[in-house]
Amino acid sequence: MAAVLLPSVIPFLPGNCIMLMDNRLRTALQRYRVGGPSYVIENRRDIQGKGTPYMASADEQNFLASPVLTSEEDVLAQAVCKAQKGNHAAFASLYQRYKASIWQRLTYFVDEQEAVQDLFQETFLRAWQKLPELKSGVPFESWLKRIAANLAIETREKDGRKMKILLAGATGVIGQRLIPLLTASGHEVIGTTRQASKTAHLRNLGVTPRVANAFDRDGIAALLHETRPDVVIHQFTDLSDKDFPAK
Repeated sequence: MAAVLLPSVIPFLPGNCIMLMDNRLRTALQRYRVGGPSYVIENRRDIQGKGTPYMASADEQNFLASPVLTSEEDVLAQAVCKAQKGNHAAFASLYQRYKASIWQRLTYFVDEQEAVQDLFQETFLRAWQKLPELKSGVPFESWLKRIAANLAIETREKDGRKMKILLAGATGVIGQRLIPLLTASGHEVIGTTRQASKTAHLRNLGVTPRVANAFDRDGIAALLHETRPDVVIHQFTDLSDKDFPAK
């Protein structure tokens, strides 16, 4: 996946660039304490070790000299607000906060390491470009993870791979009507049922059956870990065919 790297966004990329950003901002970031003193900026030698002192840019100083906030939510809200206005240091703080969770999110969808690296880079580039469009009240983390997931799914579709769908309640009256629609579109469908006697029926419909109880929290967690679906469709219902006389 090719991408044009803007100089202002390069500090947010993986690999050596992460090290560069960490070294340039670590002194200030590690001194920050919620409800305590504001950021302290010191000179820092560059990553090549040539002895060149690092001086914080005006953009970084403006961000780091912000008033002391009293909660983690306030810190995040201010960082998002400033990043929306083009503050690179604010966006750098958001990158540091969420880079691990975004990497984990992408590896859930994609197995190839090189593809994950491309998608990781593209996620933060896309977030930087789209951040001014983020609506008030929308959680930044959810928004960022949605960007990552959508990019991963788009990549899989371009490669000709359809989605892996976990259909919860596959033997229910609604679930059975969804199965032919999903399989006809080429998706891989994993269907749950509470009764082992119904697994053969699901196989005949082209579904990979799994016996599961919706009230078994650990069992459902294990099922999700095992199957790693792209999408979960919840169709647990008490409805029966008697509620749908017309077929």
